[in-house]
Amino acid sequence: MGRVIPTASANNVEMEQLSAAYAHLTKNGIPARQTTTMIAAVLDELGKTGSTTDEILREKTGKAFRELSAEGWSLTDVLAVVDEHAKENDLTMKDLFSSTVAGSGALALFSGEGAEFSEILEQMNSVGGETQANFETISDTAQLDG
Repeated sequence: MGRVIPTASANNVEMEQLSAAYAHLTKNGIPARQTTTMIAAVLDELGKTGSTTDEILREKTGKAFRELSAEGWSLTDVLAVVDEHAKENDLTMKDLFSSTVAGSGALALFSGEGAEFSEILEQMNSVGGETQANFETISDTAQLDG
């Protein structure tokens, strides 16, 4: 995961998104090492100025991948825009990525139109909220004891 974090950070992709991507791909039988390579390739291509996917995102949304991520768009939200463009032009999403690895990664992340990825992400976000609530409870209790 350490290999992907700098690229994710540069593109405003939050840790929950990255974790959900890992969970989704490994759950579907892709080894962790290959998952890292795929996610890195997808993020590189989406975030690279002038790439086909960058041009599609700018044309359809007026914004770059890093801007969309900063606004809270999920990877599947972004991939849905790319997929829509592919369908409009009788292509597959994989055709729009210059790297086979990135194209395969995008297809894997967007399988089922991103439903499984979104479900995993939602579960991770709800757990994060529970963790924060538990932390606040512990903090309040510690103040009462002191």
